[in-house]
Amino acid sequence: LFILGFFTFTGCNSDSTTGTLETSLTDASTDEFKAVYVTIEDVKVHKADGEWESVMSEESKNSTHDLLELVNGVKEKLGTHELETGKYTQMRLMIGSEAQGDHPYANYVIDSNLVPHDLFIPSGKQSGLKLVHPFTISNTATTHLILDFDASESIVVTGNQKYILKPTIKIIEEETSAYIKGHVNGTDSGDMTGTKISLQTYNSSDQIDTRDRINILTHTIAKHNSTRDSAGYQLQIKGGTYNLVGYKPGYQPQVINDLEVEEGETYTRNMTLQAADMGLV
Repeated sequence: LFILGFFTFTGCNSDSTTGTLETSLTDASTDEFKAVYVTIEDVKVHKADGEWESVMSEESKNSTHDLLELVNGVKEKLGTHELETGKYTQMRLMIGSEAQGDHPYANYVIDSNLVPHDLFIPSGKQSGLKLVHPFTISNTATTHLILDFDASESIVVTGNQKYILKPTIKIIEEETSAYIKGHVNGTDSGDMTGTKISLQTYNSSDQIDTRDRINILTHTIAKHNSTRDSAGYQLQIKGGTYNLVGYKPGYQPQVINDLEVEEGETYTRNMTLQAADMGLV
């Protein structure tokens, strides 16, 4: 009876020391390309004093995603995986190197003329992109991590028209995030699709160069919704105080200063951009 009770106790204890990690992919958009395709081979996490462990579902491995479709709150789930409880120090994103399905390349962009261009990955990134973002897996709880891929910062076009992929990714924790969403209208009733929406902070210190005073923390591009005449947007960020900025060529920028957001809350902020007076120089 003692031995049976011991195994029963240890079995229950083992089951109670795991939690769940859910990972997904989203993007801070760009209007420079018609599409940006990236193949995700695998996502791994590293436990303190432990080994690397894959957290991507088998059906999602080596999947190709158009980042420009994953904007304004749209996410693509990469996997749900059970992990031992404890502190994890970093993640590793493995970018695929083989074309999948009907795609011409594993990673590529489609330019404004609908021409695909292969994305070259520097050798240092081929072994996996390390993302230093400590997180904790708690007993029986689910932790949601979002890999926010910034397409506009990740693609470099050289003078000889070589397209290079240098992934710029932030990790967002769903549990500590706030959402800001809304619609954008123009005073001239124009189509406001393509309006750039960003959350920024401003440092007025005289010890900082003017060019470095503005810090853009996240951004997106408003897109037209078939159910409304205006273009909609959504941003996700941790709690804090920010300046919400909307801008489109031909219109005066609009700034909502000192917007305070708290984690777990959703805020609606609609914008109406004033059509700019245009002249000939």
